[in-house]
Amino acid sequence: MSVEPVQSTRPSGEHVLYFDHGRGWLRYHFVPRTTDPQIVIDECYWQ
Repeated sequence: MSVEPVQSTRPSGEHVLYFDHGRGWLRYHFVPRTTDPQIVIDECYWQ
């Protein structure tokens, strides 16, 4: 797996995670909260 920011100018924004040797990816963002932090998946693709 590898993870990189969607836009290099916004490193704290959305990220892309590549998995299954590049055949799949998902775009997500992290919501930092004190009581319940969340990873929100915006889009997922897998061939």
